[in-house]
Amino acid sequence: MAQFDYPTAKSILESLYHQVSDGINAEVQGALDDNAANMDIIFNSKTQSYREVLLGCALIHLIDPAVNVRLPYINHGEGSFNGRSLDEYSINPFLQEQLFPCSKGPYLAAFRRSVKLLPETADGLRDKTGYFAMLDLLAVLENCTTKEQTETFGSSTN
Repeated sequence: MAQFDYPTAKSILESLYHQVSDGINAEVQGALDDNAANMDIIFNSKTQSYREVLLGCALIHLIDPAVNVRLPYINHGEGSFNGRSLDEYSINPFLQEQLFPCSKGPYLAAFRRSVKLLPETADGLRDKTGYFAMLDLLAVLENCTTKEQTETFGSSTN
């Protein structure tokens, strides 16, 4: 299981948020445009967990690309991460401070215990469309091979 310094993770998130707040460059805008349909589905979903999970997975992938973003429970072993702690100490406080709508409980609460972020998990969820949009966006993250690509959500900044 990967170990992280959660205050540092939150600081990274805050720094990236301020960069984006100052303006989105053309390459990042292109990556957002390429993924607009899935982003719209996620941000219009009543399941806030999907947005929070996606943000947490993006942050983890940025910090340590070796982590498997589809394994947000420590009991999954090698490559997994503690999604609950990441949310509690980094993601949720950031969202609340920025006044973004977010859940007050752990973001994995919408899922079964020991969830893996895989297609078969959709069977137990109400908003399957939102879940599959989140999985598509996770695939974009997984294909980011550099820190720069992850920061710009898959745009090639090289």
